[in-house]
Amino acid sequence: MSDVRALLGDLVVASVELAEANADPQRWLALASATAAAMRASPGEEPGPLLAELLATLDEHELLARVRQAFEDSWPRIGWEKACVMRSGFEALRDIFEVHAASYVERVDTSRLEQRMIQHGEALFVPLPVPDGTPAHHWWWHAGAPPAEQAIQMNERMRDLLPPRGYYTDNAPAKFRRLVAAGFAFDDDLLFFRARRPLHVPMPKGRAHETYIEADTNVVRFSEVLEVDPSRRPVDLAAAALACARHVAYELRRGFPPCRIVVNVHPSLNTIRFHQIRAGQDWATKDGTETSLDHYTSAMLVLDTRA
Repeated sequence: MSDVRALLGDLVVASVELAEANADPQRWLALASATAAAMRASPGEEPGPLLAELLATLDEHELLARVRQAFEDSWPRIGWEKACVMRSGFEALRDIFEVHAASYVERVDTSRLEQRMIQHGEALFVPLPVPDGTPAHHWWWHAGAPPAEQAIQMNERMRDLLPPRGYYTDNAPAKFRRLVAAGFAFDDDLLFFRARRPLHVPMPKGRAHETYIEADTNVVRFSEVLEVDPSRRPVDLAAAALACARHVAYELRRGFPPCRIVVNVHPSLNTIRFHQIRAGQDWATKDGTETSLDHYTSAMLVLDTRA
């Protein structure tokens, strides 16, 4: 039996044991991480009926909801090391489900934990040995916050205007999370956001096309992801937009090569636009040196903040 199938079999057995004994889920989630690492190392191998057996076991015991609730309820009391193991385990389950059982991905969504770990990371982080096979985007093994997050600064007046932490700023709307989670594609060193592309619009090929299609079709209106509420203050919408922006950044960290994304706010247009930057043509300066002029592509994703 291959490593993937052997680990999936162990994961099924461990799932039953966890459900019946109501034990600490840390070992179970560590086993999920090892299974996902083996699947990444053998991308062509199909998991076979064992995955179906695992899904049936999870459904029978409502295991995903139980473990996720216990994890969220116990954080941050459990400490950083256990949180790292459990968070990576949830990400591993998401990776296992993503191709073969996409409907399960939402059940292991960790966007709320992402912000809560960032919130407490500075105080709780401790250096840890990183388990073999851990993806590079699992930032919690390396620091108390993602590298880009460490550089974020917020105007104090803006901070005072935003609703209490956890109201909007920690949570992108669920519909937005579902829309964005499967939307990105990587082609010829450029990112594309394809979830909303009309079927009659072909995939662009090569740099000559850049991302002009994105700007025309990938407009996500808040009215599509938030209930209409005439009493909603503009600052509430701004906070929701911030949560959406953070979630986009989180999705990009999960699955794509490093890329430069610039977020531009256009108050007069009621939009927030996500642009990617790529190196432009080399230009000779007056002193004879050459410099590379970076420039934007068209927006790959547009948030329309009008509710």
